[in-house]
Amino acid sequence: MLEATSYPLIEGTPDATRRVDRGRSASAELSRRIVCYAAAMSEERIGAVRRLRDWLEILSFAAVVVGIVVGFSDHFATKRNERAEAKAAVYDSLDAAYREHLQFWAQFPRLNPRVRPAGAAAPDLTVDERTQQHAMYALLVRLFERAYLEFHDPSTAELIEEEYQDEWAGWMFSIDAHAADPAFREAWRRVGPELDVRFQSWMGARLR
Repeated sequence: MLEATSYPLIEGTPDATRRVDRGRSASAELSRRIVCYAAAMSEERIGAVRRLRDWLEILSFAAVVVGIVVGFSDHFATKRNERAEAKAAVYDSLDAAYREHLQFWAQFPRLNPRVRPAGAAAPDLTVDERTQQHAMYALLVRLFERAYLEFHDPSTAELIEEEYQDEWAGWMFSIDAHAADPAFREAWRRVGPELDVRFQSWMGARLR
């Protein structure tokens, strides 16, 4: 009896064709999956890049805003310091002018009723002395006007409130002390109308 012999599949036979088709289908499916995976990875990377770009734009915008805020803060701080330095220089000049005025009174005590002992009678001044006294009081009134305007400058009101209230209190003490002298009041009646209207109003109220 003849034994059954197994022969290898010959290309072109139905079984060989089916196997080749299945192999091709598997290869095509694998290729498709690889393409899909690659596409998915590409989209994910693109999305990640876009998100990174968006965050970078936000951070860049925030940096610009912070830079502007810091720039304005530095600008205003610099301007404030400049105003403070200018104001300090003005106040120093006022103090220097008042010290000079006090030195004059020290040299001519007969003209200054503030240096007389309490209850002492006023000396009889000569015509020249009265002229000198009037001139000194007129200068003093103008110095008080300058001090008033500087200490009531709206552009530096906050600075004055924070740092110079005590100094202005000292000036008011001096003004009130001189205002008790009839010679000062006479000088005020003569030169007061020439001065700043705000100071006129303020000083007039203190002399009542």
